[in-house]
Amino acid sequence: MFKKIVLGIIALALLGGITLGSMVGDPWSVIKGRVFGNRAKEPQIPPQVGEPESMDVETLLASAEDEYFDEAGVQKFREKIEAPDFTLKNLEGQEVSLKDLRGKLVFLNFWATWCGPCRIEKPTLEKLYQEFKDKGLAILAVSIDQGDSVQLVRSYMEEHKLSYGSLLDPENAVGKMYAVRGIPVTYLIDGEGSIIGAAMGARLWDKKEARKLVAYLLEKPKN
Repeated sequence: MFKKIVLGIIALALLGGITLGSMVGDPWSVIKGRVFGNRAKEPQIPPQVGEPESMDVETLLASAEDEYFDEAGVQKFREKIEAPDFTLKNLEGQEVSLKDLRGKLVFLNFWATWCGPCRIEKPTLEKLYQEFKDKGLAILAVSIDQGDSVQLVRSYMEEHKLSYGSLLDPENAVGKMYAVRGIPVTYLIDGEGSIIGAAMGARLWDKKEARKLVAYLLEKPKN
């Protein structure tokens, strides 16, 4: 009897077009839904009767882009999600806004000086920055350190010879805007101010896979 039930479920699934993929949840649904607002999906237009099924250039390019993200260990966002703007002070006390970096590929990296995985990741971000800073890459390292955060972060940046931008968010206000639950977390924001990907946890950003992704995104034609 049990075998018949299982076979019946499989048959219904095949007939109804049910796939396992449709049952898997999106790990970034909190960020893309509750935090940034739900976005209606574009209706899928079925091919016309007699229309030949072939892969067009855009589909091929999208497939190649997916591969770049996957190999770099970065979650690609399928929908256009506008990155919430914010203003924070840097180590010199100057205010820096995300919108000031429009036109650049921005790595928005949340971290803290006491974070072990961040210590592993930080030098690789510096190498990535040195390679691509003149080609349009900007890195905003948002520290959630509390207390004398200016001195803590300045000492850390100087000790490890990190030259990219560091901002201070001791109240974790911006972290909450971006639904940060743990660090490090890095968001990739394109030149139009849209979040296109995210990496939860430390990454070795100087590896060839990450560098290939960044090179591709910087060379990608603007819409």
